[in-house]
Amino acid sequence: MHRRDLLALVGMAGTSGCLRLQESGPAAADTTTPATGGPDGDDADTEPSTGEEDTGDTVGIGEVTLTERWTDGWHVNDGWVSNQTFYLSGTDGVGTAHQSEMGWTAELADDDVLGTEAFGISGGRAVFGLSPDPDGEGYSPEVGAQFYAYDHPAGEKAWRFDAPPDARHNYARGVAVVDGVAAVGSHTYGMDIDYDPLVTGVDMQTGEQVWDTHLAEVGGRYLVDIATYDGAICVGSTGTSDAGITLLDPATGEIVKHYDRIRMSTDGAAVSGSSYYPCAFDQMAAYSLDDGSTRWSTDVDDRIVAQPVVDNTLVVCGTVAGTVYAIERDTGTVRWQASVDETVESVALSVSHVWAANQANGLTGFARDGGSVVHRSTQDVSDLAVYDDTLLVGGDDTTAYTIE
Repeated sequence: MHRRDLLALVGMAGTSGCLRLQESGPAAADTTTPATGGPDGDDADTEPSTGEEDTGDTVGIGEVTLTERWTDGWHVNDGWVSNQTFYLSGTDGVGTAHQSEMGWTAELADDDVLGTEAFGISGGRAVFGLSPDPDGEGYSPEVGAQFYAYDHPAGEKAWRFDAPPDARHNYARGVAVVDGVAAVGSHTYGMDIDYDPLVTGVDMQTGEQVWDTHLAEVGGRYLVDIATYDGAICVGSTGTSDAGITLLDPATGEIVKHYDRIRMSTDGAAVSGSSYYPCAFDQMAAYSLDDGSTRWSTDVDDRIVAQPVVDNTLVVCGTVAGTVYAIERDTGTVRWQASVDETVESVALSVSHVWAANQANGLTGFARDGGSVVHRSTQDVSDLAVYDDTLLVGGDDTTAYTIE
């Protein structure tokens, strides 16, 4: 199971996906977003962690090279960055990594679960969402999605919460934490089923359910992501014209605002500032979270499948046709576009570069400003994450590189 999300969390709140970068510093301590991307602008005064001295091999061709810092046999599907730590989820279980080495790991293979696009953290307690493994010995469609909380840096398990075992909530989709409550999402995929996309509020200390909200009542069939905005839980859902963006009260789960007729696909979305950036099949768009109005929309050449990464100036996404788009965050103008020949599975942002990966061709780096190719290397890549000068490549193995 390969997801294309380890995304950039700079300026993003909430979680929906994979190795992503999060803004460092006290203001971002309790927020996360999918983990690809590096600090840009607002993080200029943050000193990078140096880690250990680079001693590994240099890979790739081009003016930018990657020097291996360390590698580990841990398989990664998705990851996020918070407070200089990579948080990882995959077929082996969940865990952490640093610029210099792997951190703690928790093997969950015996639980027959797979990591998915669901992660949130607050006060040193991290919540991972996992889905039943269809190839697991004990698999049943009746088994619900599972959410595990671990304390960092010790890696001790705090609690586990299970979604309803009713064949309608067996896929974990999103976690966001606000005011001591983890909003965890679950749904299922299929045709002609009793759709019930569900967001459940779970007490971060005890793991007990506080509330649940069924997004079917606003037309949702599938969850797109869960994030935070202005003290509320921000949920994207799709499936009918009535679905869209829903803001929930974190204390009660009650619907505070709902904006319908928001075009989006299940391939992901990002929240940055007061805007919501969903994949919309062959279109990238930005919507106001204050009134639901369209700020811009930009057509692309095919379906967007690499979940968008957003930082202070750019929105980056990738399509089935193999095109990487760098779009101006505030206007929707395409700054540049470039091809990697096959479906783009993951994208990431760093201060000077845009990174794109797929299983067919490996890793490509582009100059952030003009889109010229600055790096190519062939390697197994499922997802990407960037923090400071460190690029974390997830796949059958996990490897950290220094960007040089």
